[in-house]
Amino acid sequence: MVRRDFIGGLSSAAMHWPLPAVPLHEIAAARGIIFGSEITWPEISSRPDYARLVARECAMITPGLEAKWPAVEPAEGVFRFGPLDHLVNFAQRNGLRLHMHNLIWAVGLPPWTIQALAEGRGSAMMRAHIAAEAGRYRGKVESWDVINELVDPRWPSAPEGMCNTPWRRAFGPAFVPQALVETHAADPGARLLINDDDLEYDAPDRDRKRGLYVRLIEAWMKQGVPLGGFGLQAHIKPWLPIAETAYRRFLRDLAGFGLKIYVTEFDVCDRDMPPGIAARDAAVAGFTKQYLDLVLDEPAVCTVMTWACPTAPPGCCMMRPGGGQTAWRHVRCPTMRGCGQSRCAPPWRRRSVRLGNDKPRLIIALIIDACDAWSASPGSRPPARYRRAARPPRQLPRRRS
Repeated sequence: MVRRDFIGGLSSAAMHWPLPAVPLHEIAAARGIIFGSEITWPEISSRPDYARLVARECAMITPGLEAKWPAVEPAEGVFRFGPLDHLVNFAQRNGLRLHMHNLIWAVGLPPWTIQALAEGRGSAMMRAHIAAEAGRYRGKVESWDVINELVDPRWPSAPEGMCNTPWRRAFGPAFVPQALVETHAADPGARLLINDDDLEYDAPDRDRKRGLYVRLIEAWMKQGVPLGGFGLQAHIKPWLPIAETAYRRFLRDLAGFGLKIYVTEFDVCDRDMPPGIAARDAAVAGFTKQYLDLVLDEPAVCTVMTWACPTAPPGCCMMRPGGGQTAWRHVRCPTMRGCGQSRCAPPWRRRSVRLGNDKPRLIIALIIDACDAWSASPGSRPPARYRRAARPPRQLPRRRS
């Protein structure tokens, strides 16, 4: 069976509720894929049924909020590991792998970190934070998103192409190798990743972003920097065309450096899709299949992780501030259905999928089921009515990874 048969395997295993004896992670593993989901401690601590479902269907989990700097070290030298400890313990009790997200990101930094960077104390601050967090979980974590969202030509950038963030202004480009070296020292058995978004689209700035990463990674590998993988966030925006040829080449380039490739945050935006639940699921299924067919052709892709709104209960969705009507269909377990604006969403967009004995069905199973409507050929695409032409640039929404 080819690796893309992982998609069909998910469909056949989850066509009916209750699920058969073979969990989704075993179906994925038979195709050489680690399957998992982002979760948060409030979700699994308040919903035992959800916790059981994650434990059954996933081989890996990633913390949505609990490992980020503001949650771990909100004030200098004040570490709060309680929620993250709970997630790590949950993973260990259930035999789940851990992918940690993230150590270094320019978004949402506590004010004290900005001041420390401006005062030239950034190196010691980074070393202390990474040693405390990565060192605490040494030997318990399979992989870390060490750096998140490093390159984006749409934003003010430094000469080598990195975003001109407080980290870059304080350190120069050396902060990336330093962060990776510090993390490797704290947790030498873990695979270390750089994680980024919007690398799959067909646009000049996306092509430049792919090229910048190839050049930067080539230089770091020559320096012996302990980079072991690359994370593709894969927040799919159906109105943007995917650069299939260029994206395949980018994945091959990453593999050529000896990196493992993770799909770390997969979800699909269902803005402007048909109003009926079945039609929307069918449309989302088409884009899901299109993307997974593409990336799973690359043998270096070893993991598929799904993402969701970390603080919303079932039936809600994440809204990007400034993002208008954007609603994200979270391809994860259990179902998290896009709901439009939280205060005025029409009822049909607030419904969770419930089947049989009223237990939540995996949205990924529902989406993959709908793939049966189209050919399983490598070049299959969603029906034309659901394909979106590229739109003119608009004001960029605030990021949420």
